[in-house]
Amino acid sequence: MFVKEHESDLWIKIGDFGISKRARATDNTAFVTQIGTWAYMAPEISGLYENADSESSEYTNKVDLWSLGCVIHEILIGDAPFHKSAGQLVQYCAGREDLLTKTLFAQHISTEGCEFVT
Repeated sequence: MFVKEHESDLWIKIGDFGISKRARATDNTAFVTQIGTWAYMAPEISGLYENADSESSEYTNKVDLWSLGCVIHEILIGDAPFHKSAGQLVQYCAGREDLLTKTLFAQHISTEGCEFVT
């Protein structure tokens, strides 16, 4: 975890240098590596969900927001959202199951909290 002072605020950043890579300003640094902790890994990385708009295995930094949502879920509930079953994750990505909201509401998390996590 990193803390950065920005004006009068503190910004907290989560980082993991174990999977970092060195890049020069002239390098094309497309995101293609399939690495991470499964319970926090976005479905695009794990190969469980294909982006219908994409023709390649590249992904964007939006995967970091997915991981952040998983961390916040674990802080609120004490458990990662999809660690028990890849099937639940596939169902969620297909829009067939709203497991996150059900779990969060069951723990009395506010509507705003649920929206933030999702």
